Amino acid sequence: RESLVAQLREANAALISHSYTDALTGLPNRRSLFENLPTLFSLARHLNRSVVIAYIDLDNFKIINDRYGHQAGDCFLQQIGYRLTSQRGSDDIVARLGGDEFLLASLGDSLDDRAHSERMETLRYSLDRQIEGEYRLGTSRIYYPGASIGVIEVDPQNIDTDSALMAADTAMYQVKKSKQKIPLSHIE
Repeated sequence: RESLVAQLREANAALISHSYTDALTGLPNRRSLFENLPTLFSLARHLNRSVVIAYIDLDNFKIINDRYGHQAGDCFLQQIGYRLTSQRGSDDIVARLGGDEFLLASLGDSLDDRAHSERMETLRYSLDRQIEGEYRLGTSRIYYPGASIGVIEVDPQNIDTDSALMAADTAMYQVKKSKQKIPLSHIE
């Protein structure tokens, strides 16, 4: 009987873990993000720090799927997930929202510090450099010119998580509209 209870607990823990993880990338999924973001906001309020959110939309993803196949598209998404997590701190949240959208959320600096716009540009540039570049997709290699990334920094005392996510999404769409279209390059 104890063995059955232990097996049921293990199975339940595995189901819970599975329901909070994106199966393709292994990153936290949308559900996990929406449950963990309020905790990050609460921590930031307690520490009198800002919250930084980067909303990432992978430009030309449909072209990758159409031209190279869905398996190559999956491989591309996995590599994006790896690149986004490889240089992040343990307190950062990197999640796949679904499709070709990812989100990074982290504690910002003290709310007393006012160098926000420079930090946002630095983060956007850093994320852009991580995502842009060469990708091996099965037997093909491509040069990916980059994603549309909207970065915002908010005071968690004055904005809730839903409004912050909407603001980051809006910032991403402004970047997307202002970008000059750079095509994917097939390398081999």
